[in-house]
Amino acid sequence: MEPLPYWIQVLQALGLGSIITGIMTLVGVLVGSRLSYGRSIKEKFWDVRREAYSAILSELAEVDRIIKGADHWIATMGPENYDRIGEDRDKIATHMTVVWRKYSDDHLIMSDELVRIFENFILEHDAGDPNVATNPLRRKIMTKYRALLLAQARKELAAPDER
Repeated sequence: MEPLPYWIQVLQALGLGSIITGIMTLVGVLVGSRLSYGRSIKEKFWDVRREAYSAILSELAEVDRIIKGADHWIATMGPENYDRIGEDRDKIATHMTVVWRKYSDDHLIMSDELVRIFENFILEHDAGDPNVATNPLRRKIMTKYRALLLAQARKELAAPDER
């Protein structure tokens, strides 16, 4: 058997093999930790964004339900339904207050595209007569923008392999 090269004999004598193994183990742990941390942050960010989008879309669904539900009683408008107009306007205002609050609280985590869609929705929604709780224009605006916001949220929140 041929003797080992001199430099390998020196490394063995100094015990550097153990030191190199220890250093490489430490590097491996640090790299793994860093990769895991990055993934964890992305998952937490995804969870926070999902919660914000869900809250806004849920409240908008309630507003949409109120507006669409008014079709029936508007068609049968009589003195007994006059109070209902005010009730629906108040319910819509309550839900829209929650939408605005959630949007304001979570604006920084929302994508630029979702913010753009939301702000266009608000511009069109608020351009109508605030004293009219339901009307065909508001129904169209609500239907249009709920669909756009929902599609954008689904696109952003899709699993990576679904994008």
